[in-house]
Amino acid sequence: MRNIKGAYSDNSKYFYIWEKSLRYFITKSSNYKNVKVYGFDDLDYADDIANYKDLPHYSKDLNSIQLDAIKNQTNILTPQNIDKYLKTVEQKIKSYDIEPFIKALENVEIEQ
Repeated sequence: MRNIKGAYSDNSKYFYIWEKSLRYFITKSSNYKNVKVYGFDDLDYADDIANYKDLPHYSKDLNSIQLDAIKNQTNILTPQNIDKYLKTVEQKIKSYDIEPFIKALENVEIEQ
């Protein structure tokens, strides 16, 4: 996503801004016992378009995944696991197959 000189070759700058912000927040919030940050972007759930109600919302079954994570104390991001989490998320983004979306859009008529 970055070229040799460290500049961004595409819109990946948004990922790296998010990554840097999340890493900073996880590091700073780890000093407080009453703060827990849960991460679900490394799950395969987000990769399946059928799991979305609409563009910004997941289907309601993600609520169960989140509630189970809170109950079982899983999916918590910490300074010890943030690097692995972000590496997994970045790899999932880089390897995501968008061809089905391109093919689906080929048949969409645009109203003018």
